[in-house]
Amino acid sequence: GLWVESGIIAPENRISSSGFGRSINLNGDRLLVSAKNKVYLFERNGTQWLERQSIESPNNGADDGFGASLAIVDNTAFVGAP
Repeated sequence: GLWVESGIIAPENRISSSGFGRSINLNGDRLLVSAKNKVYLFERNGTQWLERQSIESPNNGADDGFGASLAIVDNTAFVGAP
């Protein structure tokens, strides 16, 4: 079959989205997406993905690999950094 693009997932603040999509984790209707020093949580509402929250690295802007690994279990997001 053919793949058809149905939309684009992007953070509301595109200025701080450098590296957006370097890691992703999908669990049901929840999606975690990492960018440089930040992780975004999106939730699916019908056919749309809505940004619900973002989490910044606690290391004040250092490019420490925050978000290199991601997981969602129940209502908990796990964010790893090497």
